[in-house]
Amino acid sequence: MSITLYLSAKIDESQAEAFESALNQLSDQFLLEYNLYEDSENSLIVCRKTSINSYLSDLFVCFGMPASCKGNIYLKEIISLVLSDSTYLNRNITSKLYPEVAAMYNTNAASVERAIRHAISSTWNKGNYEYLNKVFGYITSSSSGKPTNAEFIARVLELVKANAFKSESA
Repeated sequence: MSITLYLSAKIDESQAEAFESALNQLSDQFLLEYNLYEDSENSLIVCRKTSINSYLSDLFVCFGMPASCKGNIYLKEIISLVLSDSTYLNRNITSKLYPEVAAMYNTNAASVERAIRHAISSTWNKGNYEYLNKVFGYITSSSSGKPTNAEFIARVLELVKANAFKSESA
């Protein structure tokens, strides 16, 4: 489920620091990005939260990935798992991540792998090729012209982390 939440409150500077601290704790666990704004009187702070699922949905739409592909859902789960626990990066995708996602959806690891491969293929065949080339560039298999599942997941993770880094520095 994707949630965008807008909060506004009149608070003083000491409350703003506590509010931002609490928001940082939530951000570490649930959110990809947030922004704080002050009105012209420096009394109104507005917080915008965007879930990882929402960000990935938007990114996949930009790629031209069909939302109807099961691989779309499985990719979001895998990326969320890796973001929540970085030790997943040290594991073999085929032997660790695919079976874990398969268990969540009452299917098998081979079906998860195949659905992801199909989603990537559909995206490369019917998607926004200019945008894909801009984002993935050289990260494509020379024989097929599209990234492998692992290459696709790694690149999307880089994009998510880069976006999170940009929002923290803004």
